[in-house]
Amino acid sequence: MINNNIINRIYDIFYININDLIKINIKYKISLSIINSINKSKNIKFNNFIYSLNIESIGKIKAIKLSNIFKNIKNLININNNINFYNNKINYNELNKINNFFNNIDNIYDINKLINIINIIYI
Repeated sequence: MINNNIINRIYDIFYININDLIKINIKYKISLSIINSINKSKNIKFNNFIYSLNIESIGKIKAIKLSNIFKNIKNLININNNINFYNNKINYNELNKINNFFNNIDNIYDINKLINIINIIYI
């Protein structure tokens, strides 16, 4: 799908439709199954969303901790505004990596596109 320019950015997978898949010779029944799986994945727990961002040195366990600290994606994106507050809750190196990730305009663009398509479940 990447070679066929169907998926160029991380959020593109959520815009795929059956016709896109049929164009690249995927049978209708399989295409339908793929679309159903994609639609099911639109509901994601906040900690799994954080983990899926692939932030350097943030594994599954740290993603759970971060979801408990930040409570929602807007707080996480705005980490730079409250960096001193989080300094005693998160390792300094990890805090820097998270901050660097969210200072990257491409990452923010992708996240904003994603949060308009998916449903993040805050527990």
